[in-house]
Amino acid sequence: MRYLLSLGVALAGCSFYQPDLVDCALPCADGGVCPDGLTCTQGLCRPPGKTTPCECLVGASRPCGTNVGVCKQGFQECTTEGSWGACTGGIEPSPELCDGKDNDCDGYTDYQPSKLVVSDRAPYTTYSTRLLGFDGGFFVYHYSVQADGGDSFLVHRFDRGFAEQGEPALVWDQYTERSYVAEAPGGMVMAFAAGTDLPVEVRTASPSPDTPSVRLAQLTDTHYYRRIHVAAMPGAVRVGWGTSDEVVRLTDVPWDGGAPTVFELPRVTDGGTLTDFTLSSDGRYSIWQMGVDDGSGGTTYVDFLADNQSKTVLRTGLNQDGGVDYVFTRGRQPLLSRGPQLAYLSDWTDPTGVTRMTFTYDYLKDDETYEVLPPGAWAESDVVLTPSGGLLGVVSNPRQQSLVLMGVTGTSFYDVEVTLRNLPDNSGFGPPSLALCGGEMVGVTWTTSRGIMGRLVCPPRVGD
Repeated sequence: MRYLLSLGVALAGCSFYQPDLVDCALPCADGGVCPDGLTCTQGLCRPPGKTTPCECLVGASRPCGTNVGVCKQGFQECTTEGSWGACTGGIEPSPELCDGKDNDCDGYTDYQPSKLVVSDRAPYTTYSTRLLGFDGGFFVYHYSVQADGGDSFLVHRFDRGFAEQGEPALVWDQYTERSYVAEAPGGMVMAFAAGTDLPVEVRTASPSPDTPSVRLAQLTDTHYYRRIHVAAMPGAVRVGWGTSDEVVRLTDVPWDGGAPTVFELPRVTDGGTLTDFTLSSDGRYSIWQMGVDDGSGGTTYVDFLADNQSKTVLRTGLNQDGGVDYVFTRGRQPLLSRGPQLAYLSDWTDPTGVTRMTFTYDYLKDDETYEVLPPGAWAESDVVLTPSGGLLGVVSNPRQQSLVLMGVTGTSFYDVEVTLRNLPDNSGFGPPSLALCGGEMVGVTWTTSRGIMGRLVCPPRVGD
């Protein structure tokens, strides 16, 4: 009796332990029955006033992530708040690297899927485009026709992932016979020729979103007749065009707004007609090419300028049905210095009607022309020089609706190496454009009936 009394006194002095119910952890019984003080809400017994939905049952787990590419699935656990926690124990996507692996786990190795970067939307219909790169992103420059038939030139700005930054800038809305754009320090430079003997407009644009283009110069008394080209040099923008007198006029427009310097190349041959013109910048040297139809069926003259002193090289039979597309130099030496030089890329049609894409290392040696692509229906191309001195290009085959990336290394015909990479899902494309943007991957754009498509790709590597 004394024992039972003591036990009763002890029990009377104790407060029993009753743990708090963990929310989102107790399913309702049949009929929605819950312990006293709890309400059946969304199939779970919950304290009064709890209205936030439970994502999961506390203590549950599930797989998360993907097993695509280098990624591995991990697991998520349901937290005491009834929400899924972080995915742990797996390998998550990372930015794509040019290492032969699918780092971002999107199913594409060393390139990213194509995306519509500029859609054809009223009042513009896109006809041609040019991709230019800057450190951190891209410009997409394109010529369009407005609904009323007028000309428009627009610049879109994108980051490295082709996410558009700000609204497109309308940089020119007048009739234009010729235009050309080029990369420049801190942005891009553009030149527009409205027609014969009319002024040439030179404008610049920066990567900053929602900023207008800026007039650098309006050149009058141009005697403009055909072609136009522009290149950014260290101290000036060099603009060149063919005149009505069949000479090439060059104008250096200083970046600081100083007075332009004008000089002309002498006429190459009496009775000739200027048919093409290309200008590139390499330090203080500028290179250009003139094709002259002198009645002999495709004679090509190539001029180059070093310290404003021009020289001419005569080449015949190389481009009977086509022209030099891109002229290059390596280093800070003029094209005709001693030793092999990276010279030009051209596509031409042989007597059997097959198009050949060839690459020449030295204007002075006929036997240093290298066929960079097998004979085929090659049409449009775009080429850039890489920081390491190699050549990177993209070439289209409209019959097969395919794009091919090509990488060219070597300092002469004798040690040249060409690596090719086919790019998938590019159906229905127009002329391609290629640009560097300061990272491993490069940008490629092309036109379709929907607008301008774009994607990031890794350059071909020797041995691929």
